[in-house]
Amino acid sequence: MDPTQRAANDTRVQCLRLQTQRSPEEHLECPYCSGKLADVATGDRARFCDFQPGQDPVAFGFPEGTTRSGA
Repeated sequence: MDPTQRAANDTRVQCLRLQTQRSPEEHLECPYCSGKLADVATGDRARFCDFQPGQDPVAFGFPEGTTRSGA
């Protein structure tokens, strides 16, 4: 891994949606992330984050602790 990739992997960026520090790779898994790895590593949300607090849902799908089958 080259030094640029290693620096991006070591970077933690605050997630506006989950209110936690996340790696750039974890941000890319978010449905509101529309940037590239290098964009996320900058921490500049205008370059990668489309989340609108108070307007967009924080979670999707079934609530935690439930199953699809209802069993």
